[in-house]
Amino acid sequence: TSTTKLLLDMMAAEYEKGFDGFFLDNLDNFGSFGPQKEQKEYLMELLSKMRNKWPEKQLVQNAGLEMIAETAAMVNGVIVESVATDYSFEHRMYRLRKPDSAFETYAKRLQAVAQTHQLPVYIIEYAHSQKLKQQVQDRLAPYGLEFFIANIDLQTLPKFKP
Repeated sequence: TSTTKLLLDMMAAEYEKGFDGFFLDNLDNFGSFGPQKEQKEYLMELLSKMRNKWPEKQLVQNAGLEMIAETAAMVNGVIVESVATDYSFEHRMYRLRKPDSAFETYAKRLQAVAQTHQLPVYIIEYAHSQKLKQQVQDRLAPYGLEFFIANIDLQTLPKFKP
């Protein structure tokens, strides 16, 4: 499609500048519950063309785990956010995900993705305090997954309240 060509041309221009890959954000938008689910086939076509055209470049998928069986051969890794935590809209802050079983199920699913598809899985967590940061570290450590704990804006190195 003309959109695919436009996107590939834009990527080529960025690669010419020295970039070595792309962060493919919000792939879950193309999943069965996403607002662009009808366009999933076009996403898969684009990913395939990207991988075929630049096999040496890094493509890191954000979210979209329900499609991992289809995307795994076309990406170099997967990022997911907020596994050990979730956001309380009522309190306007991150907190530990409850119940614990929901966290455990999610973490085990990510372990399975990493093992089944031989892909690195990276977790981005958010915390506002040193206490929550430590709780997140303690929660994630047993699962052997790579993680980074940040402040929600992701604009600076994280700073945590005591």
